[in-house]
This record gives sequence, structure tokens and C-alpha cells, in this order.
Amino acid sequence: MLYYIMTYTLVEKYAGTDKKIYTLLENSEKIIINLNDIKCLFGPDAYRDFYYLKWNVMYHDVLKIYLLENYITSQFAKCSFTSNLIERPGYPLLLSTKYILRKGARRNIITDSELPLQEYMEDYKTDTYNISMALTNIFIDKANTIFYSWELVSITCV
Repeated sequence: MLYYIMTYTLVEKYAGTDKKIYTLLENSEKIIINLNDIKCLFGPDAYRDFYYLKWNVMYHDVLKIYLLENYITSQFAKCSFTSNLIERPGYPLLLSTKYILRKGARRNIITDSELPLQEYMEDYKTDTYNISMALTNIFIDKANTIFYSWELVSITCV
């Protein structure tokens, strides 16, 4: 059996009095995860300069995310942790991702359409998608709570 060893590097990007910002690298590169044939149960949720999308995922799809979260929490043992995996009774397992709306900040992430994200997701809400997402910054606030996010890199309707 062949094992692939991941080497994680936690890099401090900013350390102020109100928050700290880190980047987590895998084998010296940005962490990107691809998920195939998943559904978005709700339409895009706009909040400030972001759209948040919640994807219905299976445990085997997000095993790597669980491993990354365990690594992050092991590095900051005295901090509480806020996961992007949402587990609630009566609901399937959901993964929260975000898309930045700032003008000129990001290219169109939709690979099979020119529609804006909100229109694209409203039209295809019941379909399945392939997504690619990148682990962006890890934040620790004054209350020693860890937050992080998965930023969408691409979306394709299958």
C-alpha cells in the first residue's frame, strides 16, 4: 500500500492586538480541494462582500477537511474552533463556502456559463455540481476563536 505524506506549514501573515491571520500550506502550496457531483441545497446567501453557499456533502468527500481541521485545532490548543462543516439534526452534512463579490477582485468562477453567480445558482439549484475550492486565511480573534473559509475557485454544473 502506498501512503502519501502531507507536510503542512502554518505561516503567520498578520499579528495585531485584535486578530491574527495565518495561511496553511500543504507541501508548500495553497490547499485546493475538488468535490464532484454535489448539490447546493440553498441559493447563494449574500453577506457584505461575499456570497456564501452551503453544499450537501458526504463524509467520504470531506475526510481531508476533517483532517485539516484536526491539524488546525492541534496547533492552537487553547482556542475554540468554528468549523465550516455544518452538522445539525434533521439536515444532511453541509459545507459552507464563500465567493468574494468585490469588483475586479475575482474572475468569473463559473466555467460553463457567463451568468452572474446568483442567477446561475437560482436556475440550477436542483442540479449537481463539480466545485474547486481553496483554503484561504485562518483567523484568530480576541476571544481566541479560530475561523477559516473555503473560497470557491470554480463551479461547473454537471
